[in-house]
Amino acid sequence: MQSLKNRLILLLVRVSKLFNMQTWQKASHDAPRILIVTTTGLGDTLWGTPAIEAVKTTYPKAFLGVLTSELGAHILSDNPHIDLMLTIKHAPLWQLFSLWKKLKEGRFDTVIIFHLSQRATLPLCYFAKPSHIIGTLGINKGLDTLLTLPLPQEPEHEIQRRLTLISHIGVTEACPQLKIYLKEEHHLHAKKLLTPLTSLRGPIIALHPGAKDRFKQWSPEAFIALGKRLQHTLHAHIVLTGGPEEAAMTAHIAAALSHPLNLAGKLSIKQLAALFGQIDLLVTNDTGPMHLAFAMHTKTVALFSPTDPERCGPFHQNNVKILYKSKTCAPCLGKRCRDAFCMLQHAPDEVFQHVYDLLLAKTP
Repeated sequence: MQSLKNRLILLLVRVSKLFNMQTWQKASHDAPRILIVTTTGLGDTLWGTPAIEAVKTTYPKAFLGVLTSELGAHILSDNPHIDLMLTIKHAPLWQLFSLWKKLKEGRFDTVIIFHLSQRATLPLCYFAKPSHIIGTLGINKGLDTLLTLPLPQEPEHEIQRRLTLISHIGVTEACPQLKIYLKEEHHLHAKKLLTPLTSLRGPIIALHPGAKDRFKQWSPEAFIALGKRLQHTLHAHIVLTGGPEEAAMTAHIAAALSHPLNLAGKLSIKQLAALFGQIDLLVTNDTGPMHLAFAMHTKTVALFSPTDPERCGPFHQNNVKILYKSKTCAPCLGKRCRDAFCMLQHAPDEVFQHVYDLLLAKTP
């Protein structure tokens, strides 16, 4: 059954058709006006960067706008392929009219929906009257009927899904590498933080023990066991990373290790990316910062169980080791899970061995 919100939205759509509102058409074939919608989290935003670059490479004269979240705007800032950045708030009701005006002023002939979090996003795009709205069925808050070109969900990586979407506007060649654009100040800040460690013997290894969802997290005790062995066997210098909400957990881990550098809650997203670009290796759960490491070509050991690395893990990268264990619960509770039992299948000794092997591996 459709939600009341969706029924009201679709009623407005039917009423608007009575007025025969004109849609925007392409001014020319080689200079389309394209809006990409990606209003979700860190990893989801980065997944769109190969497609954003590919669109601008195929159509260098195109006007390319991106509608994203406040977090997404930070991640995509300084991206040279984006001509206009628009943001939508988490609770967007008060800004709907001003945002709709900006979308109308953009005269976008094509909208491509990568992913959205707010229900109002797709109707806003519809009422901006593009000729084409391209998206994937089943992930649009029950509003698939607003798509002019709905595409079936396929068993493919999320980066590839976005590349599949843009193939329907003639973009068929793309580099699948994630991109984040940093300033010199970000690199200098990371270098300053790591300077006390770089002159010492042993690799610099970052541990990222948190994740947005508890069911994706390896236990703090397991990270402690791994960190101790890395310090004892490899003389590794441990850096702990995480968001402000993970500070207590990383402090607990830090207290059990020998003089780690605990940076949880102390770095912006771009500072964290720069830091990952200067360490030797990262051990992480399946979480947004993992994708920052992928974008920085950092050697990474990533731990998966409840989520699917074929859909949301690395894509065409050879400096990453994925450790995947099958789910232990059926059905999986997902975000309702408070004890990530399946993640306990990852043994610290096994993770250590893969860290050791990846450190020694030569990658292009």
